[in-house]
Amino acid sequence: MSRFLHRGRALFAAVAFLPGPVAAQGIDYAALGATFGEPVTTSVTGKPQRASEAPAALTIITREQIEHSPARDIPSLIKSYAGIDVNRWTAGQSDVAVRGGVQSYNPSILVMIDGRQGYLDHYGMTNWNLLAIELEQVQQIEVVRGPASAIFGFNAANGVINIITRSLTKARLDGTVEGGDKGYSRLSLGGALPVGEAVDLRLSAGRLREDERAIPSGYYAARNLGPAVERDHLAGSITARPIAGTEIVVNLAYARNRQQEYVASPTLGQVDTKMVTAGLALSHDMGWGNISGEVYATHFNFENWADSSQPGATVSISTRLSNAALTAKSSLLTRLGSDTTVRFGAEYRSNRMRGAILYSPTIGYDVWSASAMIDAHPADGIALTGALRADHLILTQSGLPNSPVLFDPVQFERSLTTVSFNAAMLLSVGDEGQLRINGGRGYQSPSLLALGIHVPAELAMLPLPVVASGDPSILPAEVWSIEIGYARPIVAGIRADASLFYMHSRNPIALANQTVEMVVGPTGQAAFGIFFANVLPITSYGLELSLAADLGRWNGRVNYSWLHSEDDGMSAQGGISHFLNAADATPRHKANVQVGYDTGRWFGTVAARYTSRTYQLAPLATVKPVRVADTVGIDAKVGLRLSGKMTVTLAGENLTKVRGTAGSPIWADRRVRAGLIFSL
Repeated sequence: MSRFLHRGRALFAAVAFLPGPVAAQGIDYAALGATFGEPVTTSVTGKPQRASEAPAALTIITREQIEHSPARDIPSLIKSYAGIDVNRWTAGQSDVAVRGGVQSYNPSILVMIDGRQGYLDHYGMTNWNLLAIELEQVQQIEVVRGPASAIFGFNAANGVINIITRSLTKARLDGTVEGGDKGYSRLSLGGALPVGEAVDLRLSAGRLREDERAIPSGYYAARNLGPAVERDHLAGSITARPIAGTEIVVNLAYARNRQQEYVASPTLGQVDTKMVTAGLALSHDMGWGNISGEVYATHFNFENWADSSQPGATVSISTRLSNAALTAKSSLLTRLGSDTTVRFGAEYRSNRMRGAILYSPTIGYDVWSASAMIDAHPADGIALTGALRADHLILTQSGLPNSPVLFDPVQFERSLTTVSFNAAMLLSVGDEGQLRINGGRGYQSPSLLALGIHVPAELAMLPLPVVASGDPSILPAEVWSIEIGYARPIVAGIRADASLFYMHSRNPIALANQTVEMVVGPTGQAAFGIFFANVLPITSYGLELSLAADLGRWNGRVNYSWLHSEDDGMSAQGGISHFLNAADATPRHKANVQVGYDTGRWFGTVAARYTSRTYQLAPLATVKPVRVADTVGIDAKVGLRLSGKMTVTLAGENLTKVRGTAGSPIWADRRVRAGLIFSL
């Protein structure tokens, strides 16, 4: 019997028809990882499987790796892995891209927390400080490189980052207290309390404060912006198992984040964001399969201020937006015979945004989705996976359009349907090697702002008002991808992985820069418009090499990424036609080396990261690309375990104080912190 088939049956029996990504918190990832000697994932096919047998380029960052890492947040943690680009624009704002194209408010990566969407699709971005989670509460982070829309839907166009929280079933309280230079302080608390044998209560809270980085002179640096990043969150959940095979989870979370950000223009502004989310999830083993469902609602408030003047440019922004989203989804996972697994899913998402800077007081959309997945093992050493998903989006608006009216309201009475797919083959090569071939098509839907933003301004040199505007006729961005990968153990404790990939993005979405178009609206009003639009295609191809070692007390990772990206809309030597800087903003070469040592009493980790030069957009007198030199940054962390329940740590980022190590035109600084970790 093939290794794939044997292990697949064992894992499927171990999880007893546990659900896929819609209820990932129902799986005890730590226990399954210990049982099978490697992490278990649901992020590739939607069913539980061993990480080494996932038919896609997958990185799983484990609980132990999180504890040893010098990182202070999730973007800092994942930046040292192959194929992942992270830019930290300001002290609080980070953006993440998979396989190139990182930009402010990066739209093409879907971020999930225990199967719930953390990606803010009204604005087309992820606010990493608004996820209501601390690193100490994370069991593992799963990064899928390549389109995964057939499993997760819109906005998994380039990949998925699935954050899995820890499963705590015993009474305990974990906490972290940290302090450092640059005004840094952080408190994290998380705990579990069993209520009888069938009910568990989990609570978590966190607070962070740190000073902003120095803004270079000449930037649109707002005069009245606050000096600090402030982040707070409070979250809780109740898990009940009323009968064997049934689990019910109720969760509620609140988060607030205040920081400076590059908004998508890009212009620097002070942003105050609040979010409340509540959800209910249910999974039940039917004997012949598992059925699961979840419904959750999110309410989001966004305020942005910028007030600055520079020679030749004046920026004055005051923005208030609210967004409400409701998601309901269900999934059925079952087996056909002894070697085939199928999963069927359905989903509904309603999204409404309100504010004074929109086409009308309310714009929104509804999305109806259906999906299917099959994972088959037709012969020894062969695994075949296919997934298909259809999304039907209906765009809406209501209320009196804002003046000047640039579009007829009937243009918002629009719907579109997309079909995503993923297909993969995993072959056993020799005793230990695995060859994977996969491809797919995914979609990035236009954000609500790209469809309906409406920001008028008066410029003295122009006789008509100028409007930064969305466009209701924008098409979704379409991403095609193909990949060939190979992985195998070299010797005991050392594993190698290599991937070759090609990606082609049609109709990427961007806001025009200095292309001003005169338009006459349906009411006869004339204005100059700067519009969101579908721009020229982007093509990327590259190579990723990784080597990971776990040799008792010693552990380490080495990886290298080479990526070539072509984007006709931007040139570092020429003008800018839009604010999508895919080619010049992507480093051609990236290399990471991390070495750790753990005696049981103390541990230490040193991480070095090389990034080749890029050109990033900066808000000067006009927005233009600024060269960020190639850099080598060094981070480190040491920890001393005073007892089984208390550890002291000392960590530092950018110890060599290299200006460009954050990938941003705003220079990076060195930040050092000390902490106490306790468990009661």
